[in-house]
Amino acid sequence: MIDSPVASAISPDGVILILEAGNNRIQAFDLGANPVRHFTKQSSPYSLTLSASDPAQSWQYLDLAVEYTGYLYVLSYNQNSFVYRLDI
Repeated sequence: MIDSPVASAISPDGVILILEAGNNRIQAFDLGANPVRHFTKQSSPYSLTLSASDPAQSWQYLDLAVEYTGYLYVLSYNQNSFVYRLDI
């Protein structure tokens, strides 16, 4: 189930990636909206769990991008300290 989608991107192999703020994760789907085993080194190959460096801080996810080599970029913003962060 998708909870609070923020952004989406399409990977080089045609997988649709959805960044979810509510579940702190990125989910992978095919063109028919079926889950895809895209994150093979994770406990769940269908999603990538994003871990906040400090759960007490108020991080807000803003955007998601993917480049041709497969790197994922997640942009977030700390509402308490007004700091932007780009995770690769």
